[in-house]
Amino acid sequence: MSSSQSYLSSYLSPLYAELLSWLTPPPIPLSPLPTRDSHAPSSSQLVLPCGDHKPAIIAFLRHCGCPFAEKTLLRMRSCAARHSSVHFIAISHSSAVHTEQWLAEVGGAGDVGIIVDEERTLYASFGLGTVGWWHVLSPWALWEVVRVAREEGIQNRPTRSGNRWQSGGVFVVDGEGVVRLGEADASAGDVRDFEALVKSLE
Repeated sequence: MSSSQSYLSSYLSPLYAELLSWLTPPPIPLSPLPTRDSHAPSSSQLVLPCGDHKPAIIAFLRHCGCPFAEKTLLRMRSCAARHSSVHFIAISHSSAVHTEQWLAEVGGAGDVGIIVDEERTLYASFGLGTVGWWHVLSPWALWEVVRVAREEGIQNRPTRSGNRWQSGGVFVVDGEGVVRLGEADASAGDVRDFEALVKSLE
């Protein structure tokens, strides 16, 4: 969603904001998905390697309000509290205001660094574009929404900005800025085991 759309949605009804999130966002040029042993893309928004040369686990979130974005952040937050030698970074493409609102609703970011990338330039630099309807609305993805709500108490929250068709993904980058692991989400409900990702750095 563009900056102008998120500005409008903050003043319009929640239903309209939800509807906007289902619109296909404008295409943006994508870089290739970083591969294992390649150097991770670096920019002024996300400098890699990190200045202290600690490794980083970077999660590109689905829209704020998505239960799988919330589950991802909760797992990252829990893992970050146990592993201070690793940077945990979550990237949101919802607006800064709506990202802050969502963070307050889910209990805060803890030790997870948050970067807002509303224009999706970081997503694009890591090869993460938009997905098709099967990625979001397959029976397995929809069942996972139900299961997470029933078993883990994580439910859909209001989507104030962001887009449901934007792919997420997770990348593990070592202290030299080299990608150890990385992939786009296989489906909307793809949530990683972050403890296993930390072990991959050993």
